[in-house]
Amino acid sequence: MELHKKILITGFEAFADHEHNPTQRLIEDLSQLHLSHIETLLLPVSYKQAFAKLKEALDEKQVDYVICSGLAYNREILNIERIAINCESAQIADNDGDIALERPIVFNGQNAFFSTLPIVKIVEHLNQKGFEAKVSNTAGTYVCNSLMYQLLDHIANKSVVGGETSLPSNSTSRQRPDSEKNRTPIRAGFIHYPPSTLNFEKSQWSPQRILQATLEILKCCEEESEEKS
Repeated sequence: MELHKKILITGFEAFADHEHNPTQRLIEDLSQLHLSHIETLLLPVSYKQAFAKLKEALDEKQVDYVICSGLAYNREILNIERIAINCESAQIADNDGDIALERPIVFNGQNAFFSTLPIVKIVEHLNQKGFEAKVSNTAGTYVCNSLMYQLLDHIANKSVVGGETSLPSNSTSRQRPDSEKNRTPIRAGFIHYPPSTLNFEKSQWSPQRILQATLEILKCCEEESEEKS
Protein backbone atom coordinates (compact mmCIF):
# COMPACT_ATOMS: atom_id res chain seq x y z
CA MET A 1 0.00 0.00 0.00
CA GLU A 2 1.36 3.42 -0.96
CA LEU A 3 2.08 5.67 1.98
CA HIS A 4 1.54 9.39 1.63
CA LYS A 5 2.97 12.26 3.61
CA LYS A 6 0.31 14.02 5.65
CA ILE A 7 -0.20 17.53 4.30
CA LEU A 8 -2.27 20.34 5.79
CA ILE A 9 -3.36 23.04 3.37
CA THR A 10 -4.88 26.31 4.53
CA GLY A 11 -6.75 29.02 2.69
CA PHE A 12 -8.27 32.36 3.61
CA GLU A 13 -11.77 33.77 3.57
CA ALA A 14 -12.68 36.74 1.40
CA PHE A 15 -11.43 40.11 2.62
CA ALA A 16 -11.53 43.84 1.97
CA ASP A 17 -13.31 44.53 -1.33
CA HIS A 18 -12.45 41.13 -2.81
CA GLU A 19 -15.71 39.23 -2.99
CA HIS A 20 -13.97 35.96 -3.85
CA ASN A 21 -10.79 34.48 -2.44
CA PRO A 22 -9.51 31.73 -4.76
CA THR A 23 -7.91 29.96 -1.82
CA GLN A 24 -11.27 29.58 -0.10
CA ARG A 25 -12.63 27.89 -3.23
CA LEU A 26 -9.43 25.81 -3.37
CA ILE A 27 -10.02 24.51 0.16
CA GLU A 28 -13.61 23.62 -0.76
CA ASP A 29 -12.51 21.81 -3.93
CA LEU A 30 -9.74 19.87 -2.16
CA SER A 31 -12.15 18.82 0.58
CA GLN A 32 -14.48 17.35 -2.02
CA LEU A 33 -11.71 15.07 -3.31
CA HIS A 34 -11.65 13.23 0.04
CA LEU A 35 -7.92 12.50 -0.12
CA SER A 36 -6.97 10.69 3.08
CA HIS A 37 -3.52 12.28 3.34
CA ILE A 38 -4.73 15.85 2.81
CA GLU A 39 -6.17 18.01 5.58
CA THR A 40 -7.74 21.36 4.78
CA LEU A 41 -8.41 24.40 6.92
CA LEU A 42 -10.10 27.70 6.13
CA LEU A 43 -8.72 30.62 8.13
CA PRO A 44 -10.08 34.06 8.99
CA VAL A 45 -8.27 37.07 7.55
CA SER A 46 -7.26 38.21 11.01
CA TYR A 47 -3.88 39.05 12.49
CA LYS A 48 -4.96 37.68 15.87
CA GLN A 49 -7.09 34.72 14.87
CA ALA A 50 -5.47 33.16 11.78
CA PHE A 51 -2.47 31.49 13.39
CA ALA A 52 -4.40 30.76 16.60
CA LYS A 53 -6.80 28.62 14.55
CA LEU A 54 -3.95 26.99 12.65
CA LYS A 55 -2.13 26.18 15.89
CA GLU A 56 -5.24 24.44 17.23
CA ALA A 57 -5.20 22.20 14.16
CA LEU A 58 -1.48 21.48 14.54
CA ASP A 59 -2.00 20.56 18.20
CA GLU A 60 -4.68 18.06 17.17
CA LYS A 61 -3.07 16.53 14.08
CA GLN A 62 0.33 15.16 13.16
CA VAL A 63 1.30 16.43 9.73
CA ASP A 64 4.49 16.41 7.69
CA TYR A 65 3.84 19.52 5.62
CA VAL A 66 1.86 22.72 6.08
CA ILE A 67 1.16 24.69 2.91
CA CYS A 68 -0.61 27.96 3.56
CA SER A 69 -2.19 29.89 0.72
CA GLY A 70 -3.66 33.30 0.11
CA LEU A 71 -4.72 35.77 -2.55
CA ALA A 72 -2.27 38.25 -4.07
CA TYR A 73 -4.71 40.35 -6.08
CA ASN A 74 -1.95 42.26 -7.92
CA ARG A 75 -0.04 39.20 -9.13
CA GLU A 76 -0.71 37.17 -12.28
CA ILE A 77 1.09 33.90 -11.59
CA LEU A 78 1.69 31.57 -8.66
CA ASN A 79 4.18 33.01 -6.19
CA ILE A 80 6.01 30.51 -4.00
CA GLU A 81 7.13 32.60 -1.05
CA ARG A 82 10.72 32.39 0.14
CA ILE A 83 10.63 34.49 3.31
CA ALA A 84 8.38 35.93 6.02
CA ILE A 85 9.45 39.01 7.96
CA ASN A 86 8.63 40.09 11.50
CA CYS A 87 6.43 43.00 10.51
CA GLU A 88 2.71 43.71 10.18
CA SER A 89 1.89 46.87 8.24
CA ALA A 90 -0.93 47.53 5.78
CA GLN A 91 -3.29 50.36 4.94
CA ILE A 92 -6.28 48.02 4.74
CA ALA A 93 -7.85 46.51 7.82
CA ASP A 94 -8.14 42.80 8.44
CA ASN A 95 -11.62 41.30 8.79
CA ASP A 96 -11.64 42.27 12.48
CA GLY A 97 -11.15 45.92 11.56
CA ASP A 98 -7.56 45.87 12.80
CA ILE A 99 -5.16 48.13 10.90
CA ALA A 100 -1.52 47.24 11.57
CA LEU A 101 1.09 49.92 11.05
CA GLU A 102 4.77 49.04 11.46
CA ARG A 103 4.37 46.63 14.35
CA PRO A 104 6.30 43.43 15.04
CA ILE A 105 4.50 40.12 14.79
CA VAL A 106 6.53 38.68 17.67
CA PHE A 107 8.09 41.18 20.06
CA ASN A 108 11.86 40.63 20.11
CA GLY A 109 11.33 37.78 17.65
CA GLN A 110 13.67 36.71 14.85
CA ASN A 111 13.79 39.20 11.99
CA ALA A 112 12.70 36.67 9.39
CA PHE A 113 12.13 33.00 8.63
CA PHE A 114 12.70 31.17 5.36
CA SER A 115 10.22 28.69 3.92
CA THR A 116 11.21 25.08 4.44
CA LEU A 117 9.26 23.88 1.42
CA PRO A 118 11.29 22.86 -1.67
CA ILE A 119 10.42 26.17 -3.31
CA VAL A 120 12.76 25.96 -6.31
CA LYS A 121 11.68 22.41 -7.11
CA ILE A 122 8.04 23.43 -6.83
CA VAL A 123 8.54 26.26 -9.32
CA GLU A 124 10.45 24.04 -11.73
CA HIS A 125 7.82 21.30 -11.46
CA LEU A 126 4.92 23.71 -12.02
CA ASN A 127 6.57 25.31 -15.02
CA GLN A 128 7.24 21.89 -16.54
CA LYS A 129 3.55 21.07 -16.12
CA GLY A 130 2.46 24.29 -17.82
CA PHE A 131 1.61 26.35 -14.75
CA GLU A 132 3.33 29.73 -14.52
CA ALA A 133 5.07 30.15 -11.17
CA LYS A 134 8.08 31.86 -9.63
CA VAL A 135 9.88 32.18 -6.32
CA SER A 136 8.78 35.38 -4.59
CA ASN A 137 11.01 37.25 -2.18
CA THR A 138 8.22 39.12 -0.45
CA ALA A 139 5.07 37.79 1.16
CA GLY A 140 4.00 41.37 1.88
CA THR A 141 3.23 42.65 5.36
CA TYR A 142 -0.46 41.77 5.61
CA VAL A 143 -2.09 38.73 7.22
CA CYS A 144 -0.48 36.26 4.77
CA ASN A 145 3.02 37.22 5.86
CA SER A 146 1.93 37.27 9.50
CA LEU A 147 0.59 33.73 9.25
CA MET A 148 3.71 32.44 7.49
CA TYR A 149 6.00 34.06 10.05
CA GLN A 150 4.08 32.74 13.06
CA LEU A 151 3.89 29.24 11.58
CA LEU A 152 7.63 29.04 10.91
CA ASP A 153 8.41 30.60 14.29
CA HIS A 154 6.21 28.00 15.97
CA ILE A 155 7.90 25.11 14.16
CA ALA A 156 11.38 26.48 14.91
CA ASN A 157 10.55 26.74 18.60
CA LYS A 158 9.46 23.11 18.67
CA SER A 159 12.58 21.74 16.98
CA VAL A 160 14.63 19.32 19.08
CA VAL A 161 18.07 20.25 20.38
CA GLY A 162 19.59 17.67 22.70
CA GLY A 163 16.21 16.10 23.39
CA GLU A 164 14.67 19.40 24.43
CA THR A 165 12.49 21.92 22.67
CA SER A 166 14.47 24.80 21.21
CA LEU A 167 13.04 28.02 22.59
CA PRO A 168 14.00 31.70 22.51
CA SER A 169 16.63 32.69 25.06
CA ASN A 170 14.05 34.44 27.24
CA SER A 171 11.84 31.31 27.43
CA THR A 172 11.88 28.47 29.93
CA SER A 173 13.24 25.23 28.44
CA ARG A 174 10.92 22.27 28.61
CA GLN A 175 11.16 18.61 27.70
CA ARG A 176 9.58 17.63 24.42
CA PRO A 177 6.71 15.11 24.83
CA ASP A 178 7.66 11.52 24.03
CA SER A 179 5.07 11.45 21.25
CA GLU A 180 6.95 14.25 19.45
CA LYS A 181 10.51 13.06 19.99
CA ASN A 182 12.41 11.84 16.93
CA ARG A 183 9.80 13.32 14.58
CA THR A 184 11.07 15.17 11.54
CA PRO A 185 10.17 18.86 11.88
CA ILE A 186 7.18 19.96 9.86
CA ARG A 187 8.10 21.55 6.55
CA ALA A 188 6.09 24.65 5.87
CA GLY A 189 5.66 27.70 3.72
CA PHE A 190 3.25 29.95 1.89
CA ILE A 191 1.93 30.25 -1.66
CA HIS A 192 0.23 33.31 -3.09
CA TYR A 193 -2.36 32.70 -5.79
CA PRO A 194 -3.47 35.26 -8.38
CA PRO A 195 -7.13 36.24 -8.77
CA SER A 196 -9.26 33.58 -10.41
CA THR A 197 -11.96 33.85 -13.03
CA LEU A 198 -14.40 34.36 -10.16
CA ASN A 199 -12.61 37.66 -9.51
CA PHE A 200 -11.92 38.65 -13.12
CA GLU A 201 -13.38 36.92 -16.16
CA LYS A 202 -10.17 37.52 -18.11
CA SER A 203 -7.99 35.77 -15.51
CA GLN A 204 -6.01 32.79 -16.77
CA TRP A 205 -6.74 30.95 -13.53
CA SER A 206 -10.05 29.14 -13.27
CA PRO A 207 -10.83 27.37 -9.97
CA GLN A 208 -10.16 24.06 -11.72
CA ARG A 209 -6.74 25.22 -12.96
CA ILE A 210 -5.86 26.41 -9.47
CA LEU A 211 -6.86 23.02 -8.09
CA GLN A 212 -4.78 21.16 -10.67
CA ALA A 213 -1.73 23.35 -9.98
CA THR A 214 -2.11 22.70 -6.26
CA LEU A 215 -2.26 18.94 -6.80
CA GLU A 216 1.01 19.23 -8.70
CA ILE A 217 2.52 21.12 -5.75
CA LEU A 218 1.47 18.31 -3.41
CA LYS A 219 2.96 15.75 -5.78
CA CYS A 220 6.24 17.67 -5.90
CA CYS A 221 6.48 17.81 -2.09
CA GLU A 222 5.85 14.09 -1.79
CA GLU A 223 8.42 13.23 -4.44
CA GLU A 224 10.98 15.47 -2.79
CA SER A 225 10.28 13.79 0.54
CA GLU A 226 10.76 10.33 -0.99
CA GLU A 227 14.10 11.41 -2.44
CA LYS A 228 15.31 12.39 1.03
CA SER A 229 14.10 9.20 2.73
